[in-house]
Amino acid sequence: MTESETTEGPAAPRRDPGRPFGALNCLWAVLRDIGRVLRYTRLSILVTLLAGLALILTGQGQDLIVIRAEEPLSLLPFYPAVIFWAVNAWYWARVTLRHCARIPWKEDPGETPCLGGRLRRVRWLVRHVPRAIGAGAFALIAVAQFVASGRDGLGGAEQELLRTLTAITLALGVVFYLAATYRRPVSRAVGRGVAALRKGAAPDWLMLGDAPAYAPVPGVLALPRRLKQSFAASGMALLLVFSLATLAPTRLGWLSSDTMFLVGASLWIAPGTWVILLGKRGDLPLLSFLVVLALIFSFFNDNHALRDLGRRDADERTSVAQALAAWHARSGEARPKLVLVATAGGGSRAAYWTGSLLGTLQDLKTDFDRRLFAISGVSGGSLGAAVFRSLLTAKPGGAAPCEDTGAPGGAYRDCARAILGADFLTATTAALLFPDLVQRFLPLGLLPDRAEALEEAWETAWKEQLGNDLLSQDFFASWPPDGGARALPALLLNGTSVASGKRIVTSNLRVAEHLTDAYDFFARCRMGLRMSTAANNSARFPIIGPAGTLRPDGEEEPGCDFERPFDRIVDGGYFENFGATTALDLLRALADAPCHRDAKPCDYELIVIQISSDPGYAGVKTNAKPGPDAVDLRRAKAPGSFASELLAPVETLLNTRNARGVLAAQSLHDRVVEVAKGDFIEFRLVTPEGESDPPLGWVLSGAARKTIDCQLAIPANKESLKTLSRLLGFEAEARAFLDRLQDSPCKTAP
Repeated sequence: MTESETTEGPAAPRRDPGRPFGALNCLWAVLRDIGRVLRYTRLSILVTLLAGLALILTGQGQDLIVIRAEEPLSLLPFYPAVIFWAVNAWYWARVTLRHCARIPWKEDPGETPCLGGRLRRVRWLVRHVPRAIGAGAFALIAVAQFVASGRDGLGGAEQELLRTLTAITLALGVVFYLAATYRRPVSRAVGRGVAALRKGAAPDWLMLGDAPAYAPVPGVLALPRRLKQSFAASGMALLLVFSLATLAPTRLGWLSSDTMFLVGASLWIAPGTWVILLGKRGDLPLLSFLVVLALIFSFFNDNHALRDLGRRDADERTSVAQALAAWHARSGEARPKLVLVATAGGGSRAAYWTGSLLGTLQDLKTDFDRRLFAISGVSGGSLGAAVFRSLLTAKPGGAAPCEDTGAPGGAYRDCARAILGADFLTATTAALLFPDLVQRFLPLGLLPDRAEALEEAWETAWKEQLGNDLLSQDFFASWPPDGGARALPALLLNGTSVASGKRIVTSNLRVAEHLTDAYDFFARCRMGLRMSTAANNSARFPIIGPAGTLRPDGEEEPGCDFERPFDRIVDGGYFENFGATTALDLLRALADAPCHRDAKPCDYELIVIQISSDPGYAGVKTNAKPGPDAVDLRRAKAPGSFASELLAPVETLLNTRNARGVLAAQSLHDRVVEVAKGDFIEFRLVTPEGESDPPLGWVLSGAARKTIDCQLAIPANKESLKTLSRLLGFEAEARAFLDRLQDSPCKTAP
């Protein structure tokens, strides 16, 4: 209440309810006052909790903390970002309380005294709650560091450094709290010292006076000059970062993802506070109005349309039968070995694992790509497949332009790891926090989205290593228009239709007639796509990547012709995360495809490689005994008891997705072995005992990259490589590679 409100009317008589109700009334009065103070500081609290919990509870957040321990120099921008975050959370919470909250400046004579009286209690809360919010930012970072220090697989030095950083961060939190508490007497003491040295008055900015007892008046927004200056400075900083995040998000790569997240989230507290103050002036809930406005604008302001390169000409892609006949003729063998790859999703870990594995096979068997007919990919596996396919066209083996990333390998392996080990999350986070967020409050789709930022991050990583822009060129640029030795492998990149739940397969082959209840993207959509966009058609997983809009085909803009006039495309893992269903469709098509003019089928030996990236996946069921590192996803954990009425359906849907992938991989295995009489080989991403699973997301720590680099030293994958080398005839090369791998940092792998 304002002062005027506390003195209006006759005072209510003081009542003493007696025990035990007196104690309960006292507790209720305290909780009520705490709730009111927290209500006015909810913006700072929300931003602080969201940022802190994201680092504590998510694998990606923990990986970012681990990177700080592996790269100590990265702490130089990180701790200033934490301080900036804490200062903003404290300062703007304080501003909101000072200029919005109706704080009692006189005792209520009708209130029973409790804990020193309400006036004293509320004033104490107003002073200390903002300080606690700012110090809480340090506490959350310290918790994240302590939790990360207990992760399996970390070296002793990294664990010790993280524990040391935990203590340092807590100490900084205490220093922050004390500085916020005693800043006025300290500043006055320093000011007096400066004045004595100057033999004159101390600077005004140094002499912090007592905080004014400000009581807000409805309809009046009278802000002190320094507060206006603070709003102006925050607005300029916000405009600068917003411009960079909108026009050149990849230029922010010198910041780390967590630094970008903390700074970006902090910058929005000031404008949020301004909206709250403005709402108080008119006695309107403006923040609620903005949320409603965003919901209304969502009908018109979609900015998630796929990046297209204009309208494509008529579909002139090669059919599966034509590709098979040409492949068979080029092989020069009566019964050549045909290799198909299905690679699963899993963010950066799947991309890195897929790219490095296929690159290794290409380095060891120089004509591996001429045996490899097609790759069916999902999500991160699709990105790894797209990079490998583009590397074949760029011929990195000749110039070897990529940096050596520290493990034995060759040009293809090193290039794939150098490209796919880059940080793709910083640019995506910047776009998510700035242009994509602002776009939600605009009536028309004007600003670029975070999917474009992610694709540009992939393109930038490619260009930095290869010196060309092949990944940002047309999807079909990776295949020679006149065929030739590099006409294969084909790509089949799996997305999911939001409207129907069916697969949408982006491929350089005409596959529409061979897909079981699925869509061929280029048969339905008359638009040109970059290779990066085609990969992202398969990799739009929740939050990080938005659903891509597929507009109807029109005269002015190229679009798509689906069963419904409007559709969206999301991550292929929503349907099935192994890429096995599309590989199975392709197998059926190859079995029926004529190879010669006499319509006889091609004769070949089939080898199917399944690449998985889920550390809990135990592999398909075979007659062989499971390996010692097998963990069967079929032994799933029991469902939770908390809020089961609400969460059980969601949990079921997520587990159904995993079960469908396991079933598809098993069906693919059975078709290959029992029907086609071929060989089925699995390469599984297995977490060695005592190490942590590489996280999902679009950035990997050094520890996560090392875990993936050493996968071929895992017994199950080592045996798979030996089997494949025996089938394709590169046993000596594989044996030498495995020997070098054991002499590398992977020697500790089981």
